[in-house]
Amino acid sequence: MKIKPNARKAIDEEAKAKKAEIDARNDLSPKAKEALKAKVDKVANKAKAAIDAVTSVEDVNVVEEADKAAIKAIGDINRPIDKVLVKRSKCINR
Repeated sequence: MKIKPNARKAIDEEAKAKKAEIDARNDLSPKAKEALKAKVDKVANKAKAAIDAVTSVEDVNVVEEADKAAIKAIGDINRPIDKVLVKRSKCINR
């Protein structure tokens, strides 16, 4: 099935882009960056194994899109909040 190599390549490209994005972040320690990149590798490897296991074009497309989205989401929830806006600061110190 010709679509499998293309799907695997798309997963690799998504993982490479996400790792570059992680490396560019200044809000993470080197250890945190390595942990996030390891998560990217884990998701990418599972995605490629799933692509190899399916037998229909539709299943390949579903796996590819779902796992590309999963790779994109890695680290997004780990972004720190820079500021918290409070309407009434008197309420904080009570």
